[in-house]
Amino acid sequence: MSNNNFNDEVSLTDSWNKLVQYKKIFLCIFFIVFIVFSFLILLTPYKYKFTQVIKIASADNIINVVDESSKIEEVFYPAVVHMYNMQAQEKLNVSDFEVKRIGGGALLLSCVGKKSNASNYKIIFQKIIEKIIDANKELVEDHKKRLIDSKINLEQRLKVINEFNKTILSKKSLLFSEKQRNFLLEALMEKIYLDQDLYLNKLIYKVDLLNTQIYKTYNTKPISKFIISDQIVGLPRGVLLILTTVAALFFGLLGVFTTNFVVELKRDTKNTKK
Repeated sequence: MSNNNFNDEVSLTDSWNKLVQYKKIFLCIFFIVFIVFSFLILLTPYKYKFTQVIKIASADNIINVVDESSKIEEVFYPAVVHMYNMQAQEKLNVSDFEVKRIGGGALLLSCVGKKSNASNYKIIFQKIIEKIIDANKELVEDHKKRLIDSKINLEQRLKVINEFNKTILSKKSLLFSEKQRNFLLEALMEKIYLDQDLYLNKLIYKVDLLNTQIYKTYNTKPISKFIISDQIVGLPRGVLLILTTVAALFFGLLGVFTTNFVVELKRDTKNTKK
């Protein structure tokens, strides 16, 4: 037998002897850890995934489709969950909710929680849809205001140009020769055309933008049912109990060797004093 094998056998025998010597400590730590963690595992309810798909806008029919996913995750979810928690006895965590863009103007809302909270999660998803609609309505009102302002500006601009045109063509403009008046008239008509074209383009753009937001507002709706997954989220209880057993063994052995180390340290201290 080689020295290495002999040392290994001695080390294993020594460890076994220590385990037997402090078996009460080992068993106490093992059962305390096992019972506590098993109790927590059995008390923790199973968690399931809840999902619903909502449609914001059709990418084929809409100009400037806005990605609402980051806004939902950073603003709407925290606001809705906070409002819910203010009234509910059992609090929900914002971290349990997430949103994903899945294309075509559709978003996947999802959360993880207990089946008993399914109705609450459904309400939260509905509130998210309402938040999106309200936010888009604000955009619509803002674009309406800008559209009205643009229309007023265009009307005022054209009115000023027409008044100037009348002044140029009036009999009072005798300071200019007929040739000069014709030249000024041509320049004026070109300016009228360019100004009118510019303002009309701006107006058309704002109309398109407004129609986009109106479409998005009325088109925000769920396009799938509220789905509860049959699969449990996370590890099964059986696996967790096995891991708990391993952890209890580890802490039990750690307690044994820690106790042995303390005892030997005290013994060495006494021998040193003698």
